[in-house]
Amino acid sequence: MEEIQAPWPFLGYEKGDGLEVRKLWPIWGERKSNDLRDKFVLWPLYRRSIQHEQTAEHRWHNVGLLFSSQLDRWVEGSDGKRYPPPWPDGFRRLPDPRVPLGLHESWETRAGEVRTRRWTQLWPLFHYQRDEHGAKRFQMLSLFPRRAAAADALWRPFLTLYRYERDTTGQKRESLAFGLIRHARRAEGGELP
Repeated sequence: MEEIQAPWPFLGYEKGDGLEVRKLWPIWGERKSNDLRDKFVLWPLYRRSIQHEQTAEHRWHNVGLLFSSQLDRWVEGSDGKRYPPPWPDGFRRLPDPRVPLGLHESWETRAGEVRTRRWTQLWPLFHYQRDEHGAKRFQMLSLFPRRAAAADALWRPFLTLYRYERDTTGQKRESLAFGLIRHARRAEGGELP
């Protein structure tokens, strides 16, 4: 393993054991390992991260507090198990010392259905969420700058100019003018009481 930190934490280089790190903090930095690709530019203004786990791939993009995006992808096999998709094109793989020792599985492409889950926010203008089953939620004037489920549920009617939801059955709900105007529709087109 080779490591150089001079002067720490501003300049850094590290290589070995399935890890490669280069940084000129806070201008630029990059971290590559067998299951993670992480990059920042003008920290904390821009950060991109791609992480592979045994069951899924997670991608994050952040531009300050204004823009956040998360995408989770996995391949669901015919046996119901989840596997990560193959690494994106352009990512070279580092040799993983854990694989020969039996401490870690190597990534490989598996047959099955690709599933995704997405969350995107341009604060404070909107946020959008979609799960792997097709349920969607879009909200304009989203005043919470990250996901805050408890606070969002409590203050949502007062802080949302427009909201649209569709569940997995096709039922749709819309609200406008901070929750004063509401409309709901069943999947077959009939109005809800």
